[in-house]
Amino acid sequence: MLKHLKKYNSFFVLLFFVLLFFGCLENNLETTQDFKVQDSQVVFFVEDSMLNDLLDSLLETTFSIPIEGLLQEEPLFSFIITNDPKEVTKALNKNTNVLRVINIKSSKAKKPLTTENTDDFISTIYWKNDILKLKEELTRLKLSIEEEEILKIRKSFSRNSQKDIQESVLEKFQVNIIIPKKYNVVVNRKDFFWANYDPSDKEETKNICVFSFTEKESDLATQVLYKVDSVFNKHFIGEKEGTFATIEKDFPVSISDNVYRGLWKLEGGFMGGVFVVKTYSFSSKTTVCLGFVFDPANSKRSHVKEFEAIL
Repeated sequence: MLKHLKKYNSFFVLLFFVLLFFGCLENNLETTQDFKVQDSQVVFFVEDSMLNDLLDSLLETTFSIPIEGLLQEEPLFSFIITNDPKEVTKALNKNTNVLRVINIKSSKAKKPLTTENTDDFISTIYWKNDILKLKEELTRLKLSIEEEEILKIRKSFSRNSQKDIQESVLEKFQVNIIIPKKYNVVVNRKDFFWANYDPSDKEETKNICVFSFTEKESDLATQVLYKVDSVFNKHFIGEKEGTFATIEKDFPVSISDNVYRGLWKLEGGFMGGVFVVKTYSFSSKTTVCLGFVFDPANSKRSHVKEFEAIL
C-alpha cells in the first residue's frame, strides 16, 4: 500500500512542477517579441523502466522520423525518456522548447491504450502489452503535437508582424500569411509579392514570395514546381553573370497535401538551401506561398517550421 502511495505522490509532484513551469513558459511567450523556433522536444515519463527500449524503438519511427525534403537528416522532434520525475523538471528547466510531457503507464483500471489529457501540456497513455496499438497512439499524438507546434509558432510571429502588409497580400491573393517584422518588402504588386530578410551581422538570408497562376488540366504538382522554378530563375539572380536560383532537380521534392519541401541551388554558383511551398486553390486559380532560406551553418528544421507556420 505504501509503495503505491509513493508512486501516486510522485506523479502529482511531477504534475505540479510541470504545470508551474508551463504557466511561466506561456507568460514568457506572451511577452516575447523575437520568437525563435528551437528544436522542439517531447518528454516521455515512463512508469515501468522495462518499457524504455521498446519505447525508444517506436519513437524512432514516429516522433523522431527525419523531416522529408532536407539534404541532411533532421528529426521531426527530439525526445527524452525518463523514469524519474526529477529528470522531467530538469528537462523543462533547460533552454529547450518542450511541447508536451507524455506519461506512459500501465493500469488495470483503464482500458488498454487509451489516452487521457490532464491539460494541453500533459498526456497519459494507459496501455497493456500491445505494441502495434501503442505505435498507433504515438502516431496520433505526434500528428496532434505537430499541429500544436505550428499554431504556437504562427501565434508567436503574429504578435509582432506587419499587419498592413498582410492585409495587402490578403486583398491581392486571398491568403492570410504572416509577415514577420524582420522582413523588408521588396515587391508588392497585384501579381507578385516578395519580402526579404538579410541581416548584416550573420550569414543568413530568407525570402517570402506569393503569386498566383491559372491551373491547367495537367498534374497540379508539376505546374506548381514549374512556376516556383520560373520565379527562382527570374527574380533571384546571383552576382556573377549567368547565375540564378533554381530547384535542385537531383533531389526529390516532398509533397504532402498542399505542402512542398525541397532544395534550391544557385546555378553556376555555390549557394543553396531549403524551400517550403504552401498552395491554396481558388476556383481555377492556385496561389503559391514560397519561403526559402540560405543558412549553411545551422539546422534547417527551425526554418522549415517557421515557413510552414507563417505561409
